[in-house]
Amino acid sequence: MTRLRLASLAVLLLTIGTLAVPEISIAVGELTGSNPADGATLDAIPQQVELTFDGSIDPETVQIVVIGPNGGRADTGVSETTADGVRAISVQPGFSDGRYLVYWLVDEPGTRASAFGDLTFTVEGSTPCQLASNATPRPPAVSCLAD
Repeated sequence: MTRLRLASLAVLLLTIGTLAVPEISIAVGELTGSNPADGATLDAIPQQVELTFDGSIDPETVQIVVIGPNGGRADTGVSETTADGVRAISVQPGFSDGRYLVYWLVDEPGTRASAFGDLTFTVEGSTPCQLASNATPRPPAVSCLAD
């Protein structure tokens, strides 16, 4: 009977010890805002994209990439911290209307990305003539139908 009591006591102590240990959690930073906003429709291509992060992310460790409607990289390749918690990247001129993808990741040397995310924005009306569909290539228009 003593062995059974000792075993029961050991199980009870292990259970209490497990419940008494605080839960360990890893803080994952969050994107708290962006300019342009996620899902925004703009009438001109922005000069830069700004991402604002909560205090758990060091903006110096954030890399930003902007992909244009043609699938090419639309940013300059250099992200910079512009304000407290704000990381920005310039957008190259000369891209057309369409949907832009912005993705970001926290890139600390020697580690895997600890946080990442994406957002999109659309540009409409920044170029005078747009093809109805980019699926059917056509010669450049001499004048817009709306003229």
